[in-house]
Amino acid sequence: MDYGDSGYFLDSSHRERFEKMVLTDGTRCQDVERISFFFILSGNDDLYDNSGNIYDFREHMLGSPARCRELSTGASALLALAKNLYNGFHAGQSDPCHVFPCLDSASSMLAINAIRLRFRL
Repeated sequence: MDYGDSGYFLDSSHRERFEKMVLTDGTRCQDVERISFFFILSGNDDLYDNSGNIYDFREHMLGSPARCRELSTGASALLALAKNLYNGFHAGQSDPCHVFPCLDSASSMLAINAIRLRFRL
């Protein structure tokens, strides 16, 4: 999948990790729900390090985040947003009014760009 120089990615490492996740999963470019999910996971070190527990690449479905090491408040907020964009998961912490106050500027851009990808904005 090629996003060109659209500025979606935080840096080249983010882009490489995203492309690796999409390739590993075999995600179709039309699957904007999964793309936005992987976009968030690949853009946050804690989430990326736990991605094998958060998402089951063999079964192509959400895994067991309970097996993750403890996540920071910001990473937890990003995970809630990622799950919301992926499957409509709704809990108080996935609401933007709860997510964005927990995020630093880089994570806020990650969240905004994931929303842009999900809704093709």
